Order: sequence, then structure tokens, then C-alpha cells
Amino acid sequence: MKVTVIGGAGYVGLVTAVGLARLGHDVVGVDINQQVVDQLTQGSSPIHEAGLDQELNRALAAGRLRFTTQVAGAVENSKVVFIAVGTPPHVDGSPDLSALRAVATDLARAVAPGTVVAIKSTVPVGAVSEMQSTFEQLGAKDVEIVSNPEFLSEGSAIRDFFHPSRIVVGSTSDHARATMRELYALFLADREPTPDGLAITRNVPLVETSAESAQIIKYAANAFLATRVSFVNEIAGICEQLGADITDVVEGLSMDPRIGRGYLSPGIGFGGPCLEKDLQALSYSAAIHGYQANFLEATLRRNDDQINHVVNRAIELCG
Repeated sequence: MKVTVIGGAGYVGLVTAVGLARLGHDVVGVDINQQVVDQLTQGSSPIHEAGLDQELNRALAAGRLRFTTQVAGAVENSKVVFIAVGTPPHVDGSPDLSALRAVATDLARAVAPGTVVAIKSTVPVGAVSEMQSTFEQLGAKDVEIVSNPEFLSEGSAIRDFFHPSRIVVGSTSDHARATMRELYALFLADREPTPDGLAITRNVPLVETSAESAQIIKYAANAFLATRVSFVNEIAGICEQLGADITDVVEGLSMDPRIGRGYLSPGIGFGGPCLEKDLQALSYSAAIHGYQANFLEATLRRNDDQINHVVNRAIELCG
């Protein structure tokens, strides 16, 4: 099907655009930066990610992928329009939705009735309703919004796209759900071979739920991973004081099938573009709705303490 990815030169957007094109869809990636659009058109990615340049060039060579700065032309005849713009945190932890709101305004003037708008950006509960209101106020009718969170990790994003552990679709619309099933059909069942014999995971679990639940699934996943990091750093601090070896402790813990090894590497704490941002956003969203997320806030504080602890230990050891 014809698909548009707005924010298609960003980390999530580019991986999504390239991945969908390699699955056989006709994809247009939209970005405001003409220089980056030109670079991508020439087959060079501005993002370093294993396998991305190779898959980008395959999609371009197959004629399944192109890039532009023009939203109106890109969304024409698109069955699904993905939004993958950034939502960086404000000082108080709330996500900055200015880019999402700007896209909603542009889309409302260009998108056709019956189009499904799928939000890949990590946004709080309420953002979907706000976007729906924008569409209605600006006269965009019969446009259905879906929350379709991404679960990509830096360094393995291409692999994560083609081998998802689950696909989450948040919508109460039968039409929107059917459209997303069609889009992801190659993942959801054993079907005909993919283009160029591309290896993908089949029979991937599909979670169809409300937009609100889909958004919380994304936030909760990153909050849980951040909690594991703070937990193992807390245990490492205890080991340091009591004379135990944290490496041996982690080895023993990870053998428990209920626990596993992921995100149990002691270190300076969690950072990157997602874990801290999403943990702050979930805590903030809970607070403005009257719920004090003490556990999440304690995880954030423990992470700050870990950074200070590692820096102080380095100063001690280096004199």
C-alpha cells in the first residue's frame, strides 16, 4: 500500500520508512531538512545504524522509497500516514508536543478521508484526542488515528524492525485495525516470501487495544527497563560495601528464567534518548491526573545518585 512517514529522516522515522519499503510497500519519507532529504535520496543515511545504509539502498533501487520536504504531495493517496517526530522533555519532565501539533495542523489540510494516521512518536495519554480535535476543527473528516508505538533499540534498530517481539495497535476503529493488519500482514502470519528473500519473524503477536493502553505499554516498557538498571546499580552499591562481587551476583541472578540478563549491567546509569525521557513523562502524566508515582520517581533519583557516585569514585581513584 502507499505509506507516508512524517519525520522520515529521524531515527524512528527512517527505520520505519526503510523497513516498510523493504516489505514491499510504496513509501514516502517526509522531513523539513532539504539537505538530509537530498542525502537520503542519494542513498546515504545521516544516522549510523547497523545495516541501515544497505537496506536504504535496496529500497531506493527497488523504487519503493523516496524522500521529500512537501507534506501535501507526500500524503496524497496514502492509506497510512505515520508520524515519527520528536517529543523531547521540558524541564518539568512533560513531553514537548509542539512538533506533533504542527504536523497535525499540516495534515488536517492535506489528508484525505479514510486515511489512517499512525503515531509512532512516544506521546502521553490525551495526545491522540487532541490531534483528533485538531482534525475536526480544521475540517479533516473520517481520519482515524492509531497509536502504534515502536520498540527499537539503538544499535539493533533494523533487526528489531524485521524481528519484532510484538506489534501494538491502539484504536477502537475496526477500519483502522483492519488497515494496520494489512500493513503488517507479512509479520502476522506465514505468507509468500518477502522481497529479495528478506528474513523476518513470522506469526508475531498482535496486541489490539485502546490508544490509551497502547501509549502506556510503550511508557511502561521503558520504565521497567530503567527500573532494572537502577536496581542492579543499587545491588552493585551494596556489593561494594559488603565485599561481594557484582559480576558473580548478576551471573547468578540472570540464570533465573523469571529474571533473565537484559538491562542488568551495572554502570553509570541509564541515559540515551528514551529511558529517562519516558520515565519522566509517565511520572508527569500520572501527577497531573492526581497519582503520585513514587516508585518511578525513586528510580529517577537512584539514577541521578548513580551518576554522582561513579563520578566521585573516578575522582577518588584518579586523585
